[in-house]
Amino acid sequence: MKSKSTIKVAMIASVSAAIMFTSCKFESDNDYKTYPEDSTAHEGVHGTHDATTPAHGEASPGAPHEATDHESTTNPALHNGDSTSTSTSPITDTSSTAKAKRKGRATFNDWAVDPSAKKEADADGVYSVADVMPEYPGGKQAIQKFIDNNTEYPQSAMDEDIEGTVRVSFAIDEAGNVTKAAVTGAKVGHGLDEEALRVVKKMGKWKPGKVNGKNVKVRLSLPVTFLIS
Repeated sequence: MKSKSTIKVAMIASVSAAIMFTSCKFESDNDYKTYPEDSTAHEGVHGTHDATTPAHGEASPGAPHEATDHESTTNPALHNGDSTSTSTSPITDTSSTAKAKRKGRATFNDWAVDPSAKKEADADGVYSVADVMPEYPGGKQAIQKFIDNNTEYPQSAMDEDIEGTVRVSFAIDEAGNVTKAAVTGAKVGHGLDEEALRVVKKMGKWKPGKVNGKNVKVRLSLPVTFLIS
């Protein structure tokens, strides 16, 4: 038979074991699952949850953007590694278009005759005033029509918006021909002077001037004005 001391020690050991088992046992699985998310015990198993951690599909702050499959196939800039769009709309040079639509023309101003001038010929036998002044067939309207039909506005003058008046001096001889044509006064430039001279020289025969009923050479000065519209 066991002694009382042995029985007492055995009872104490059983009670201690029961107490230890009870303190470590959870009443149910819920006791473990209801630990707070920031619990130290929970961190040891699952790790902490950072509020700044991006949700699924979101880029983290400061991280380089990675193109999705959709972006890489539909956005050429992203596909090529370029941060800017490569598509550009055509640029229309409106100033060049407007200039291309403009037109240049030339007109003339009637020459003035000094009534006080003497009816005398110069060293070349040319009068500046005659009893009957030379006349272009059809008159002034015919002169303007001829200029309209034969003048080509120089492109360089058109490009540079050059306008101006070129004064062309010439003589109508006894047969009505245009002779001794030359540009006088200040030059306009950009080909306008040469064009005015060319057109005047191209004119057909005039009715010659007369002094005392005789055909004579008479000098005229034709101001040709170039305009852009």
